[in-house]
Amino acid sequence: MPRTTALIAGAAALLTAVLLTACRPRPAAYAFSSVPVDGWERGHVLTFPIDTLAGAGTYRLDVCLRTSTARPYPFRTLWLEVRRRLGTGGRTQADTLACNLTNAKGDPDGRGVSLLQYDFALDTLSLPAGTAGTITVRHIMSRDILQGISDVGLRLTPI
Repeated sequence: MPRTTALIAGAAALLTAVLLTACRPRPAAYAFSSVPVDGWERGHVLTFPIDTLAGAGTYRLDVCLRTSTARPYPFRTLWLEVRRRLGTGGRTQADTLACNLTNAKGDPDGRGVSLLQYDFALDTLSLPAGTAGTITVRHIMSRDILQGISDVGLRLTPI
């Protein structure tokens, strides 16, 4: 009898895990671009093309970062300029994003071991079906070259 109970409990836990992961919306766009860990130059603009969206809806735009623990990022905050041109209107919108990478004690807030992952919500967008465009990201720190950032990414997820 105890073996049967353990099997049922295990099956229930597996089913719960599958249902929880299956209910999350799949990103409409999710991509990373690598930057040299030795230094991300201020003039180096990262470009992310957004392919044609299949459906109209409300989307959450997140900027994702990965930092290296081998060569830590030397500051608490990373300031980014994010420019987006979406749709046929051709209008460009620029946002400034402050990415806090450490807590008040100076400990990293990211998840991971050798690379720390961070996700920062930028905006909520109402987009029609067929929307396509480009999003660019660059750092706007006072230093010309930043060390410790290994990857920058974007995620556009329906909500």
